[in-house]
Amino acid sequence: MIILSVVNFCNVIRKFSDILLSIEFIAYNNVYKYKNINHINLACIQKHTDIMKKYILLITLIVSTNFSFNSKAQSLEEDIQLFYKAVVFIYDERVSTEFVNNKELEIWYKDTRTNQMFPKKVANSGTAFFVYKDLDLYLVTAEHVAKHTTENTIIRISKQDGTTNQLQLKDIVDDNNLKWTIHPISDVAVIRLDLTKLDTAYNSIVPVFFEIIDFKLEAPLRTREVTVYGFPLRLGISGKITPITKTSKPSSGIIEHQRFDNKKIAPFFLLDDPSVSGFSGGPVFELPQEFVKSDNTNLYIIAYRLMGLVHGTISKDVGGFTAIVPANQIKETIELAPGYNGKFTFYYPTGEFWSERIYKNGTPWTVLSNLDVNGKIQDKGTLMDGKGTLKTYDEMSKLVEVKYYENGILVKIDKKK
Repeated sequence: MIILSVVNFCNVIRKFSDILLSIEFIAYNNVYKYKNINHINLACIQKHTDIMKKYILLITLIVSTNFSFNSKAQSLEEDIQLFYKAVVFIYDERVSTEFVNNKELEIWYKDTRTNQMFPKKVANSGTAFFVYKDLDLYLVTAEHVAKHTTENTIIRISKQDGTTNQLQLKDIVDDNNLKWTIHPISDVAVIRLDLTKLDTAYNSIVPVFFEIIDFKLEAPLRTREVTVYGFPLRLGISGKITPITKTSKPSSGIIEHQRFDNKKIAPFFLLDDPSVSGFSGGPVFELPQEFVKSDNTNLYIIAYRLMGLVHGTISKDVGGFTAIVPANQIKETIELAPGYNGKFTFYYPTGEFWSERIYKNGTPWTVLSNLDVNGKIQDKGTLMDGKGTLKTYDEMSKLVEVKYYENGILVKIDKKK
């Protein structure tokens, strides 16, 4: 059993909270929104084991009592910048390949004078992004990007001042588990990060939260714009690292199409213009935007959803469409990935006992207890053996959300106003 106690805010959490200060999750018709609030409470939690004391993040989201569709928007620039530090650049070199008779073969050269063989190498770069789920942090990208990575693959992350924090993949993952979790059919790869190795990188990592992933296998409405983040043509990685963004409109519903990398048939939706090399693996978001209602009044919808990641371009000669892996496939891959196992105890900032849960592979499996701020028993929900409800309260013991699980899978979230 691992017991966690709350400690004072450390410097790295202060820096982390600067970025997350104005983020809040609110559910409306089972779609997650971000909204400005006065504060967000981040606790730096100390993890005790026999051989180490390392910090991991417990993020407690304080939900306000009201929500509305607001006709006054945050600036579009602020909305776009919200996810800058969740997006990272991946770079490595690999042996060039090509498909022959549906088999991927490496290309090697032979020196006719010495008979020495040497590979044809090409630079392999792409985009990835961080996702935070329950007690685990993951790096997500396209499978065709991940499959060429090694422990020495370069990961470039934006620091708070915009300059680059350059790490190697081995610096942020478990030494004994440098293995990506791959979706069975779709172009998605996920790797769990080792939080005990991330002390020096905390101030550079701002994740996308699992709850804003679109849980359904669906395409965005064609009337809504989506924004793609990434590093096409290795742009935006010199000096102050800045992801390149591109705004497009969906041009299809969910279609079945052959992947370009391994020829598997997988679900996609299309955007109305082609992709550019380097966007592969990059996230695709719906951001707040304005609509004109039937009565000709303007409506500004504050909605942030992760809708998918970039696979590549579907085209015959020139032009074409960007193929996007639907977000539901990202959710499924994360749920397949390794996660925290064991008992986890939460404490109030005062140090008083709050709640205790059992986790199985990163998912709340059984809730054992839940006490209010005065130490009295409060309704913990019915979650047992991966099935039932999990009730979450804020620091003032106000119910903020109810999560519904079936067979260890999160199927619904009910946010309380």
